[in-house]
Amino acid sequence: MLIDAMLQGDAARAERAMHDHLLAQLAALKALRRLQAVEGGAQSDADAPPATAPATPTTAG
Repeated sequence: MLIDAMLQGDAARAERAMHDHLLAQLAALKALRRLQAVEGGAQSDADAPPATAPATPTTAG
């Protein structure tokens, strides 16, 4: 869907598709971390890799 929107030049649709994809990834990561915490396999904050902010989309003017 993302590639189709990009190929058709529909920036708004591509942005929505990417946003939805990133939110789904975030939800999956949170669920995985909850599962790891329950199983006792979660890393401590000191051992965890640094969190990174999502890139801000830019538009060509």
